[in-house]
Amino acid sequence: MTDELSSLAVHHAQIPALFNPEHLGEIMGMTEAPALAEFYSIFLQQTELLAAQLKELEASGDLQALMRLAHKFKSSSGFIGAEPLAQRLEQLEGLCRSGELESEPGLLDSTVRLTQRSLQEIAAWRDQLLQRS
Repeated sequence: MTDELSSLAVHHAQIPALFNPEHLGEIMGMTEAPALAEFYSIFLQQTELLAAQLKELEASGDLQALMRLAHKFKSSSGFIGAEPLAQRLEQLEGLCRSGELESEPGLLDSTVRLTQRSLQEIAAWRDQLLQRS
C-alpha cells in the first residue's frame, strides 16, 4: 500500500471501524486509489438494497430466500473488509438454515442498521480515496 493510502488508513483506523480499509488492497495486491475506489463503488451499488431486501424477506417469512441473501452478501462483505457485517450475515444465514431465526428477536433490524452503518463507512472511505487521486 502506498504511503498516502497507509496514512489514510491509519487516520481511518482511529475511528471504531466496521470495515478494514486495508483489507481489499492487501488481498488484491492493489495500491492504486482509483482502482480501489471502483471496487468499493461496485460493492456499494450491489449492496445498497440489502437492508430493504432483508426487511421484505422478514415480512414474507421466506427463510430460504433470506438464507440465500445472507449467504451472498456474507461473502462479498468479507471480501471488501466489512468483517462485522460478514459475521452477522453468517449468523443470520445459520439461523435461517436451522429454522431458528425467531430465537433471535431483533436480529434482522440490527442487521439492517449494521448494513447501513457499514455502507456509510465504506462510502466515506471510497470518497477519501477519490479525493486523493
